[in-house]
Amino acid sequence: MPDTITKLTYQTFQQSKIYFALAHKRISTQLRNFIHPNLKLNTKSLSAEILQKMQQRIDKIIEKDLADGEKGIYPVNIIFDNPWADFFSYYPNVWLDMPSVWEKIQQKKYQEFSQEIDTQDYPNYYKISIIKQMDT
Repeated sequence: MPDTITKLTYQTFQQSKIYFALAHKRISTQLRNFIHPNLKLNTKSLSAEILQKMQQRIDKIIEKDLADGEKGIYPVNIIFDNPWADFFSYYPNVWLDMPSVWEKIQQKKYQEFSQEIDTQDYPNYYKISIIKQMDT
């Protein structure tokens, strides 16, 4: 078992990424509701039971990562290697792209791609809308 400090540090590191993602989702949803109040997405809240199962699975992944590092499958320090500078340099683009994403949702243009994007290797579920699939 990895030493306690490494384990606690890694758990905290991973949990902070989850909390960051949840905060992003919450803020972006509030912003979307403000800008596009009529844009309703067909989503459901997750039950406490599902959230608990998800957390248990995340905890198991974290434990496995640490155990694999300790077994020498890869160095333990590699699980802390994240390109934060890259992340923070690209993250503003996520926010800047949101209005166009919301517009595509509103217009039901889920599978439309820019001409510059080569979708040849994309899975079909990325390229074919459910409506198109039902028509065939």
